[in-house]
Amino acid sequence: MRYVFIFDRYYQSELVYSYLRGNDRLSTEEGKTFFEDLEKELKDDTLVVLLEHPAKEVAKRFKRCKEDFVDKKEIEKLQKRYRYVVENSKLRYIVLDTMELGLGQSVELIRGELFKILL
Repeated sequence: MRYVFIFDRYYQSELVYSYLRGNDRLSTEEGKTFFEDLEKELKDDTLVVLLEHPAKEVAKRFKRCKEDFVDKKEIEKLQKRYRYVVENSKLRYIVLDTMELGLGQSVELIRGELFKILL
């Protein structure tokens, strides 16, 4: 039996936020090796889903939810770093803009990619 595990902002977030904090984990050989080894273990059964939204919409959501962990000025930098991390990963991934696609179509695309892994 195969299983599906869902991680919300797994190690990719460490790679993004460490970069923002000035401690780029991918800039050291030790860091690169650690994450490469992790991906080798995950690569056959993993789908990374990157949900993207326009930076202005993310800023509005931050304001509405009183999110203050990231300065509004850093949102685009964060988004670029997430894209970089995902595109340079060895893992299977899809990038979706749920605002453009809508929730239903996004879920169907994710489900389709998961079936490819499970079958």
